[in-house]
Amino acid sequence: MFAIEVLTVSKQLRKPLQLAMDSLNGLQGEFHFAFPPGELLVQAELVKRERYSTTEIFAWLRTYRDDAKGYRPHLILVVDGFLSSPGLENLFGSHEAADGLATFTTHDSGRFVHDQVRYIRYYLVRYSLSFLAPEIKSHAEAKACFFDRKMSKKDLRLSIESGGICDACRSQLTPLWTPTIKDAIEDMAKLIAGDYPYALVMKGGGVKGLAFAGAMLELEVHFTFDVFAGTSAGSIAALLFAAKYSPKELEAELSALDFRRFKDASWPKALLNFVRKRGLYPGDALTEWIGARLKKKLSSTADVRMADLPARAIIYASSPALGLLTFDSTGDRRETLAAFAARCSASIPYYFLRQSVDGQSVYDGGLRENFPFEQFLQSNKGKPTVGLYLITPTKSSRFVVSDLINVAASGDDPNTIRTHADKIVPIDPRPIKTTDFDLSDDDKQLLISAGRSAAQRFLLSRKVEGGPNEVNVQESEARTEQLRAQVAKQRRRRL
Repeated sequence: MFAIEVLTVSKQLRKPLQLAMDSLNGLQGEFHFAFPPGELLVQAELVKRERYSTTEIFAWLRTYRDDAKGYRPHLILVVDGFLSSPGLENLFGSHEAADGLATFTTHDSGRFVHDQVRYIRYYLVRYSLSFLAPEIKSHAEAKACFFDRKMSKKDLRLSIESGGICDACRSQLTPLWTPTIKDAIEDMAKLIAGDYPYALVMKGGGVKGLAFAGAMLELEVHFTFDVFAGTSAGSIAALLFAAKYSPKELEAELSALDFRRFKDASWPKALLNFVRKRGLYPGDALTEWIGARLKKKLSSTADVRMADLPARAIIYASSPALGLLTFDSTGDRRETLAAFAARCSASIPYYFLRQSVDGQSVYDGGLRENFPFEQFLQSNKGKPTVGLYLITPTKSSRFVVSDLINVAASGDDPNTIRTHADKIVPIDPRPIKTTDFDLSDDDKQLLISAGRSAAQRFLLSRKVEGGPNEVNVQESEARTEQLRAQVAKQRRRRL
């Protein structure tokens, strides 16, 4: 393993550096990036200034290595000021890789790469390659390669967006890397270039799940996804995305859907069900609708199993006896019918009848993991992930049962949202609630618009290349708020 110690002169750079290192470490195990212990990390802050010389930086790193002692074969110092060398001015970075030393600056980088974490990832990988092969020299010709000299600053962006290694440099690297090192480099390069597929984790929320289609209309432009996970409404969206429904197709399916069909019992029968079985509706219509959509998309005459899905799907449900149940198209319960797995996850308490797995009662996944983001990350370490989170309304209903349903189906974990704010799209579906099955066309448009504007705000906060600007986002948010006010007014009239 290449142990690479990263230092910085700036406390403000610690967070983006940590995010960059965590994402790279999670993808592979051949290169490990880490800060030194706290008392050593602060030493670099003592050399902070406006201008830096590579000669002085490399001298300081050698002194630091001697004083810190221990095994420190590779050191990278990240600065935030103007960087120069004896022969060149205004550098992005430089190295003395034969001695295990490198440095780069974030100064002025935002003019060329808006996403600072992506920029940092790039240079961590760039100098990892030099540590692996110190004899490879940067070439003046721009080839969309890590080893481009980048004398023209636009070459930096070209190199980042390609995540490439030209044939000449690859021929020098090939004798030096093992299959696992090669895979590690290629996976990290794909992540930098934006080609590494992400996972999508979606929260439960009943009919509010229509907002996921809106969010994905924006996210699909900048991310590719190959794993879909979710609870309740999120499980249904996960299955349809895993079956290769596009966001546009999902929007069309849900916009045309009369959600009232899922209330598949007359009121007298529903009340009797509630008294006898503690649930109003059988939910068979929901199972049948999901199954039909999957069969149609996959051109299958047989009911679709989890294992039949083209992309990986992970569905979460809850059981008092079995705990958190997972239906994984490549793992646990992969032979389960996919529509049944979603029905288990969408067993909204008091609303739909509970299901049974292995002789045990199964309820809505939201009772244990309504937003299974942490659960997914723990089981899929290193997988780049985006979460779609439906914000829960705080206003109570006039009906106790309605409140209980919304509480049970909308449990929040504020710590998850705070901890992973850079990975989560918070969507505000107000005033629509989990069991508002009589959605009007305006209600549906609001949910789609809320998803889109939330995703645009997320892309802007991530500074995704080619993403929306502040004006675009504000206009989108204004459209959403206009629809929200319109829907709220219509609902007040119905009361």
